[in-house]
Amino acid sequence: MMQSLLFELPSNESEFADATYSILGRALAYVVEFEADFRALNMVIRLKDGLNTGQVDLDDEESIRRFFDLVLRTRLFEHIGEIVLKLRLAAKEVGAIADSEISLDEEIDYLADLFDRARKARNDIAHEVCLGIWSEEDTHEGRQRVLREVSLALVPIAEAHRVLLVIIAAATAQPVPIDRYLRTYSIRVVEWVCGSDFLNARTP
Repeated sequence: MMQSLLFELPSNESEFADATYSILGRALAYVVEFEADFRALNMVIRLKDGLNTGQVDLDDEESIRRFFDLVLRTRLFEHIGEIVLKLRLAAKEVGAIADSEISLDEEIDYLADLFDRARKARNDIAHEVCLGIWSEEDTHEGRQRVLREVSLALVPIAEAHRVLLVIIAAATAQPVPIDRYLRTYSIRVVEWVCGSDFLNARTP
């Protein structure tokens, strides 16, 4: 029977291929968690606003169903936009930070840019890094390309996720880790995703 190349799957089972897919799997798992945390924070914000305005009724099953359906259909950039808007509104109520040369508006502009760069990097991992991987998964060069692209993309994602987690902790009255732990969060994310390959690449 004639076989079509269109339907062929990779047949390589090697250390290189396994290591490459391991990196990609952990990267995808992390960005899914990153996106889920944005959704969770915005869900809490929407729920609080909905309860205050009467648009959400916890005693009405249909109202609750509509609420969660809308949350799940909202895309990441929309969740980010709503969270940034909420931060801007909160900043107006707080006013300027005492003894700070940077205004709250500038701080939030930075966060908005960071969140957007993280969103684009998330799209790179989800949609771009795997392109062409089947033809090079079993090579050292292919694994190094994946390692390079994933580690670079993870940096803004982890930086944005760190900020997001601090916001979530503050909003839910949970303890925030010590400053030293927070400063090393991003590099530890990259090390977890890329494993010993990343550590070896950093060693002079």
